[in-house]
Amino acid sequence: MEQRWNLLLVGTSERLSMPETPWFEIDRDGRLVGSDGCNEMRGRVRLGDSQRIEVTELATTRRGCPQLEDAARVGGMLETAYRYLIDHDRLVFFGPDQRVLGGWRQAN
Repeated sequence: MEQRWNLLLVGTSERLSMPETPWFEIDRDGRLVGSDGCNEMRGRVRLGDSQRIEVTELATTRRGCPQLEDAARVGGMLETAYRYLIDHDRLVFFGPDQRVLGGWRQAN
């Protein structure tokens, strides 16, 4: 999954308007780096069988911005992600209850 992913949707349809587009990358060692649209993010990712994903140790810088609540939702989506599905240039995260948490698009 060593690829940059840009936020597409929160939930199944909600688009966020942020100072910058939230994004993340995961390196081969499972380190996550990115932005929640306001602050830089860092964390650890573990991928498992059956497209299982677990994001841990997620931390962000503490810059303020008007969309801080939306930025927190982006981080919450990552921390809540239980399974993922990659379909062409899209990445979808699902919660433990199989609910769609949000979608990301592969950056070119």
